Formats: sequence, C-alpha cells, structure tokens
Amino acid sequence: MILQPRQLLLMDSVGALFSATLLGVAAEQWEGVLGVPRKILLVLASTAFVFAVYSFTSYLFCRENWRPFLKTIAFANLAYCFTTIGVVVYLHKLVTQLGFLYFTLEVALIASLAIIELKTVARRTNYKL
Repeated sequence: MILQPRQLLLMDSVGALFSATLLGVAAEQWEGVLGVPRKILLVLASTAFVFAVYSFTSYLFCRENWRPFLKTIAFANLAYCFTTIGVVVYLHKLVTQLGFLYFTLEVALIASLAIIELKTVARRTNYKL
C-alpha cells in the first residue's frame, strides 16, 4: 500500500499526537494501568509529540522535496518502535496485560506506517504535492 506523501505525513502527525495524548493521560491520570513508570511514559509521550510536530510541519511546508522528511520520520518511527519494545522487555515484570496489549498495538501500527512511508520514498515517481 503506497499513499501520497502528504497524506502519510498528516496520518503520521495525527497518529503521533494520539499516542502522545494517550501516553500523557496514562502517565498523569491512570498511573499504574499500563505498568510502566510515569517518567518513562512521559518520555515516550514527549517523543511522540515531537514526531507529531515534525510530521505536521513537514505536511504544511514540504511540497516538492518531501523524500528526506518522510524518510526521516519513517526511521524515527522505527527507532521509537524498537525503544518501546526495549522498554516493555526490560520492564516485563511490571507491565500489565493492558500495557502489553497497548504497546503491541502501538508498535504494530507505527511499524506498519513506517514501512508504508519507506515504500513511498522508494518509489521512483516524483510526486508534486
């Protein structure tokens, strides 16, 4: 599945903002529900927020030279996935079943989006946004 680069940047931004919000709420309101310490949830939420700003800014301003921006967020998303997996594995004794479910779904969605983004970057067609 290959989408228009601009659509991907907007989807990425909305998804990252959603993740940042959920993790931020979990850290502040439902501490202990996911089983991950508040401090780590806030780092993950902050990272997702930075990604949301980056993707949205790229969506707004990158019209022709979009490839490096989409590639950057795709690799950043994959790094976020590996970091999240590392956190869950490291804290596996603390993570609740709901935490495992949430992080599994989040990683699956983000990794899928990153793969689609990388496939879009790899296409030879030059999109003009």
